[in-house]
Amino acid sequence: MTLSDFNVRRSVSTRWADADVFGHINTSVYIQLFDTAINGWLVEETDYQPQDAPVIGVVAHYDCEYHREVHFPDALIVGLRINSIGRTSVTYDAALFSASGSDGEPARLAARACWVHVYVDRHHRRPVAIPATLRTFLQSKQLQS
Repeated sequence: MTLSDFNVRRSVSTRWADADVFGHINTSVYIQLFDTAINGWLVEETDYQPQDAPVIGVVAHYDCEYHREVHFPDALIVGLRINSIGRTSVTYDAALFSASGSDGEPARLAARACWVHVYVDRHHRRPVAIPATLRTFLQSKQLQS
């Protein structure tokens, strides 16, 4: 698995506070990095405003395989691709890579995650269809197999 396997790439940053007592980025921070990358991408590319939208995407499932440690202040990249789009949900394949070094070393896989957003009505928290404009955007970014 390499960064070129992902059609969306987002730079992410770690903070000093993300490092744990062992000196590496704590595993709980990985979910925050994936969440930031996915939601930042949607906000920037679609003008979707989750803080005001009547329909919001909530995390229904997340699992992660950790392949190697990352540290502060490593330059990192989240790779994203859409695995499937349902009526109310979208499933992402997400991976965290160290950025390529100035010495030409390729990006290295640090973690790989499955991420599912289910779209719900903001007030009733019941699943609803993915908004049409968001669905059209997601379908345009889904890789064809």
